[in-house]
Amino acid sequence: MLVGSPLKPGLRWESSDRRSRAHPPLSRRVESRFSPATFRPRKLALRRDYEALTQLGERYLLSTVAGELARVLYAQGRLDEAEKCSRHAQELADPDDIASTTLWRTMQAKLLRNRDAALILIGEAVDLLRRTDSVVAQAETLVDLAEVLRLAGRRKEADDVLEGAVELFEAKGNVAAVEALRVPAASS
Repeated sequence: MLVGSPLKPGLRWESSDRRSRAHPPLSRRVESRFSPATFRPRKLALRRDYEALTQLGERYLLSTVAGELARVLYAQGRLDEAEKCSRHAQELADPDDIASTTLWRTMQAKLLRNRDAALILIGEAVDLLRRTDSVVAQAETLVDLAEVLRLAGRRKEADDVLEGAVELFEAKGNVAAVEALRVPAASS
């Protein structure tokens, strides 16, 4: 199990704030709420919900839908659209809405090229979720953290974090997520 902060003290800031397209996301391996076969239908349903909530002027649920849509778009490699949805989720999210605030943080962390800033954002998301009993959301966020660590060149830490995610998925009986994390990790 992951204990303590995943971040190391003494982070230094870089000038670039642009996102990186160099590495495929770990999140393509596992999304406990959808698989690559369901990306298109999931995206269509989320877009429909997004548009309906926008027309109704509803903001609270829209922030979560925007974050979930950003997650699907990111997994499809549609980074510009993912960033736009993530930013909209950030604008709408109530500070007390942990689901929305963690979603926009994890998505923006994965999109940032500045890895130090990305690690800070994802660390905030992990810390927010530690206060909840949402084991699946905690596991998914650890997968996102592992991806950000890997993109930052911290492969060993990423592997350790993935083991923490596996433990959480196992605790919930999510065998498919466990297999998706373990099999590709062995081949990489």
